[in-house]
Amino acid sequence: MDATAVTLFALIDVVNDPVASTVGVVAQVDASTLHLEQKADKWVGIVDLIFVQKDEQGRQLDGGITDSVSLNLPQDSYKKILEKGLIYQRSFQKQASAANMRIAV
Repeated sequence: MDATAVTLFALIDVVNDPVASTVGVVAQVDASTLHLEQKADKWVGIVDLIFVQKDEQGRQLDGGITDSVSLNLPQDSYKKILEKGLIYQRSFQKQASAANMRIAV
Protein backbone atom coordinates (compact mmCIF):
# COMPACT_ATOMS: atom_id res chain seq x y z
CA MET A 1 0.00 0.00 0.00
CA ASP A 2 1.30 3.43 -0.89
CA ALA A 3 1.11 5.87 2.01
CA THR A 4 0.57 9.40 0.81
CA ALA A 5 -1.33 12.42 2.02
CA VAL A 6 -3.99 13.56 -0.42
CA THR A 7 -6.16 16.54 0.44
CA LEU A 8 -9.85 15.87 -0.09
CA PHE A 9 -12.99 17.91 0.55
CA ALA A 10 -16.33 16.16 0.16
CA LEU A 11 -20.01 16.99 0.29
CA ILE A 12 -22.10 13.92 1.10
CA ASP A 13 -25.88 14.02 1.21
CA VAL A 14 -28.86 11.69 0.91
CA VAL A 15 -30.44 12.90 -2.31
CA ASN A 16 -33.23 10.31 -2.82
CA ASP A 17 -32.73 10.49 -6.57
CA PRO A 18 -33.12 8.35 -8.62
CA VAL A 19 -34.43 6.20 -5.71
CA ALA A 20 -34.92 6.68 -1.96
CA SER A 21 -31.77 6.55 0.20
CA THR A 22 -29.42 7.40 -2.66
CA VAL A 23 -26.23 9.01 -1.39
CA GLY A 24 -24.70 11.74 -3.52
CA VAL A 25 -21.01 12.51 -3.15
CA VAL A 26 -19.17 15.45 -4.64
CA ALA A 27 -15.45 15.31 -3.87
CA GLN A 28 -12.77 17.86 -4.62
CA VAL A 29 -9.24 16.48 -4.60
CA ASP A 30 -6.29 18.87 -4.31
CA ALA A 31 -4.45 17.95 -7.52
CA SER A 32 -1.15 19.23 -6.15
CA THR A 33 -1.21 16.31 -3.69
CA LEU A 34 -1.66 13.68 -6.45
CA HIS A 35 1.21 11.80 -8.04
CA LEU A 36 0.95 12.61 -11.74
CA GLU A 37 3.76 12.15 -14.23
CA GLN A 38 4.49 14.35 -17.19
CA LYS A 39 4.78 12.28 -20.36
CA ALA A 40 5.45 14.36 -23.44
CA ASP A 41 2.77 17.08 -23.40
CA LYS A 42 0.37 15.26 -21.01
CA TRP A 43 0.06 14.72 -17.26
CA VAL A 44 -0.93 11.13 -16.58
CA GLY A 45 -1.85 9.04 -13.56
CA ILE A 46 -4.56 7.05 -11.85
CA VAL A 47 -6.65 8.20 -8.90
CA ASP A 48 -8.19 5.38 -6.85
CA LEU A 49 -11.14 6.26 -4.62
CA ILE A 50 -12.72 4.01 -1.98
CA PHE A 51 -16.03 4.74 -0.25
CA VAL A 52 -16.90 2.78 2.90
CA GLN A 53 -20.13 3.09 4.88
CA LYS A 54 -19.96 2.49 8.64
CA ASP A 55 -22.53 2.04 11.39
CA GLU A 56 -22.74 3.92 14.72
CA GLN A 57 -20.11 1.62 16.27
CA GLY A 58 -17.68 2.24 13.39
CA ARG A 59 -18.13 -1.18 11.80
CA GLN A 60 -17.76 -1.38 8.05
CA LEU A 61 -21.10 -2.36 6.52
CA ASP A 62 -20.02 -3.72 3.17
CA GLY A 63 -17.00 -4.22 0.97
CA GLY A 64 -17.10 -0.59 -0.03
CA ILE A 65 -17.25 0.97 -3.44
CA THR A 66 -14.08 1.52 -5.41
CA ASP A 67 -13.44 3.56 -8.50
CA SER A 68 -10.34 4.35 -10.53
CA VAL A 69 -10.04 7.51 -12.58
CA SER A 70 -7.41 7.51 -15.31
CA LEU A 71 -6.02 10.94 -16.05
CA ASN A 72 -4.37 11.92 -19.32
CA LEU A 73 -4.43 15.71 -19.16
CA PRO A 74 -3.07 18.28 -21.57
CA GLN A 75 -1.15 21.11 -19.91
CA ASP A 76 -4.10 23.57 -19.86
CA SER A 77 -6.41 21.02 -18.17
CA TYR A 78 -3.67 20.17 -15.67
CA LYS A 79 -3.33 23.87 -14.77
CA LYS A 80 -7.11 24.09 -14.25
CA ILE A 81 -7.25 21.16 -11.83
CA LEU A 82 -4.25 22.55 -9.95
CA GLU A 83 -6.23 25.77 -9.45
CA LYS A 84 -9.71 24.36 -8.84
CA GLY A 85 -9.12 20.76 -7.81
CA LEU A 86 -10.15 17.51 -9.41
CA ILE A 87 -13.93 17.21 -9.06
CA TYR A 88 -15.43 13.72 -8.72
CA GLN A 89 -19.15 12.93 -8.45
CA ARG A 90 -20.75 9.63 -7.57
CA SER A 91 -24.04 8.32 -6.23
CA PHE A 92 -24.91 4.98 -4.68
CA GLN A 93 -27.40 3.31 -2.34
CA LYS A 94 -27.10 4.13 1.38
CA GLN A 95 -26.89 1.07 3.62
CA ALA A 96 -29.85 0.96 6.08
CA SER A 97 -27.70 1.26 9.23
CA ALA A 98 -25.05 3.58 7.81
CA ALA A 99 -24.18 6.47 10.12
CA ASN A 100 -21.05 7.79 8.45
CA MET A 101 -18.77 7.31 5.49
CA ARG A 102 -15.03 7.10 4.98
CA ILE A 103 -13.44 8.14 1.71
CA ALA A 104 -9.88 7.20 0.84
CA VAL A 105 -7.90 8.41 -2.16
